[in-house]
This record gives sequence, C-alpha cells and structure tokens, in this order.
Amino acid sequence: MKRASCMGVCYRIRHVLWRAPYSIFDLSAGVGVTAVGIYLLSMPGLFDLFAGVYVPMSAYANQYTWGVLFTAMGVLAITVVLWPHRPPFYVRLFARMCVAFCLTSAALNNLANNPPPASGIFYAVLTLFALWSVLRTRCDG
Repeated sequence: MKRASCMGVCYRIRHVLWRAPYSIFDLSAGVGVTAVGIYLLSMPGLFDLFAGVYVPMSAYANQYTWGVLFTAMGVLAITVVLWPHRPPFYVRLFARMCVAFCLTSAALNNLANNPPPASGIFYAVLTLFALWSVLRTRCDG
C-alpha cells in the first residue's frame, strides 16, 4: 500500500514537471511560500531586526503567526499539486487563494515601504500570476 502511494506521488511529480505547465507555477509558488514561512519561524526576532521593513505585516500579526500561516498555506498548496488524484474544485481553489494571499501580503508589505525595495516589484508580479491562477481555476479540470 505504501509503495503504491509513493508511486502515485512520484508519477504526479513527473507529470507536473513535464506535462502540466500551469501546475509548475502552483508547485513553485507553494514551495516558495513554505520556504518563507520556515524562514520566518527559524529566524526569531527578524521583525525586530528589520523593523522598518516589516512594520506593515507586524501591524496585523507577529512574526511567529506569519511564519505559521505561510508554512501551513504553502504546505497545503504543495499537497494539492502533488496529490496523486485531482482534489475537488473547492480544495484546489482554496489552495490557490492561500498562495495568492501570502504573495499579496508580501507584496503589499514591501510596497508600503518608502522607497519600496526591489523585491516589492518581484512579489507584485508573483501576486498577479497567483491571482490569475485563482481566476483560471475551473471546476471541470
């Protein structure tokens, strides 16, 4: 049983990498969001060290909360992409909305600084692609 599920995940990874060009964005965005979440969790005091950069985010939650949020939402997105069978529409939509939320939060946080760092532009572009991913999610495929 365990080997069968591993084979399903391995097949899904190959399929995403070679035959599903839209899913590769979902996978890479999920991995990126998870990585940011783990970084926030593993670097306590980051919000204090770079207080000016993280003021907009810290107005809504502390660093630990953002770290847990990014990690959980990123892991959800990765799981949905790599699941051997296509998850239901609402699960796929929710996972894409989670990634879009995280990228939008990062973009708005960076763009709220004066002057905004160059990473704000990068996050903004990723946000547009993530929002497009949400809009193109279809219930039939």
